Amino acid sequence: MTWTTPEKNIVRSTFRDNFNDNTIPSLSQIEEVMNSTRLRSINRTSQQVRKWIEHQLKLKQSAKISWGTPQRKKCRRVFKDYYERKRMNIYPSVGEIQAAIHEHPEFRGKTVNQIRSHIQHDIKYLRRPERPVLDFN
Repeated sequence: MTWTTPEKNIVRSTFRDNFNDNTIPSLSQIEEVMNSTRLRSINRTSQQVRKWIEHQLKLKQSAKISWGTPQRKKCRRVFKDYYERKRMNIYPSVGEIQAAIHEHPEFRGKTVNQIRSHIQHDIKYLRRPERPVLDFN
């Protein structure tokens, strides 16, 4: 059964904190809220609500994979030592990346693997020889 726009809006507004924190509420939390709020007006089970929230968070996460200029610059500053190393294939540890995620809001919504992958690709990009400039004159 397809979710209606009003159902989506009710769930999004009711569980706004979960969407902001990228956390999935427990079934007992959902059931408690469903019994005491306007969630009663939707014709869904707590399992359906939880699964829908989980799916929306996955979509949100996959949409955040791209890196904007502020995130790139912050990544280069935070992990400057790794960008400046002469030897290749030395990257930040899981602990260092997790600390950066907690410390810097620019990294929230990114996973350790996404950040490590970005650093690997960014370092390779920065070390590429300059491409010749095409002159059309």
